[in-house]
Amino acid sequence: MSSHGGGGSAPGRDPETGRASAANQRRLPSTGGSVAVARSGQARKLIVKNFKDKPKLPDNFERDSWRKLQAAIVAIYEQTKVTESLEELYRLADKLYGYLLAESERHVTTIAQRLSTYQGDSASFLEQIHQEWVNYCRHIKIRSVFLYLDRTYVLRTPSVAPICHILNQQSIGPLVLTGLLKLIEQERQGETIDRPLVKTLVDMYRDLSLYTSHFEAPFLHASAVFYEAEGKRLLDSLSTSAYLVHCEQRLHEEQERLQLYLDEEKTRDKLVQVVEKGLISCNMQHLLDTGFSDLIANERVDDLSRLYSLCKRVDMLDALRAALAKHIKAQGMAIVSDADHDDQMVTRLLALKQQIDTVHSKAFEHAQAFGHTIIESFESFINSRANKPAEMI
Repeated sequence: MSSHGGGGSAPGRDPETGRASAANQRRLPSTGGSVAVARSGQARKLIVKNFKDKPKLPDNFERDSWRKLQAAIVAIYEQTKVTESLEELYRLADKLYGYLLAESERHVTTIAQRLSTYQGDSASFLEQIHQEWVNYCRHIKIRSVFLYLDRTYVLRTPSVAPICHILNQQSIGPLVLTGLLKLIEQERQGETIDRPLVKTLVDMYRDLSLYTSHFEAPFLHASAVFYEAEGKRLLDSLSTSAYLVHCEQRLHEEQERLQLYLDEEKTRDKLVQVVEKGLISCNMQHLLDTGFSDLIANERVDDLSRLYSLCKRVDMLDALRAALAKHIKAQGMAIVSDADHDDQMVTRLLALKQQIDTVHSKAFEHAQAFGHTIIESFESFINSRANKPAEMI
């Protein structure tokens, strides 16, 4: 007698294991129409059925989407309120890259045409460029709307340039560069310029990723031309002392310029090398040949210290040591060869030695190489006159 109470087996299940019978496993119906589950022992298999009809966008999707995007672009360029949310605009963007490109180029072309017909001098033109750039920077919101394209569609389509690249290539032109370099040269010549304006324009090149290729190279070239010409001109018009002070001042000014409106990290070493070459390296030998002995004779310790520092900057300490040796030998030979004043020889030689030692310790950082040069130079003339100087000393 079978029981149908709580202890009986469920219909279609094995009375020993409680599992569904094989026949019922094969007949297990699907539960949702699109997903069917079949069981065989412990294995499970999901079957996902395709949609019968592929979803379609509304016929007017592209037109209405572009209408919203175009209105947003115009609002950004004209600095009015964007009515649509950025999230919605972002979702629409991936379908309409071509429209975006044409609309953005239309606005940028308008700016370029306005600048190309501007009537005014170089300074006022740069002011206009500054204002256009400030306004243009407000348009950066456009890229945030279409950022998805730059990271997906554009990367998969090599023939299409990123939006930011296309906008960056709308060059303002050589007039901006010429005017900017002219302002910097005017400042180097002692005139007061609008430094915030220069900084904004230099930042423009940097923000457009054009600093190195479009600004830095011409700037360094103009700087090299300026300092080479200045070095040659001042070498004939300034004393050695004044020229050395001028070199230090120029290096300080360029460091200040780097901090105020140039890209210090990228340009510092290159600009310093330009100044060092134009003012120091090219002219140092002339300074040593014509002014070094006077600095020692007049005990210009500060100037000699400045000279040592500048020679060290441009790796010309060997030239300075050679000049020192030449000076010591010339002065020493003049003393020991002066037979009419033999009674003063020792006093004069000791005075020369004391003078050179003072320069060595106070101006030349007591450098060991210079110490050796001093010893060798004195030895060269002490024994030059039949041991007379050595005997007297």
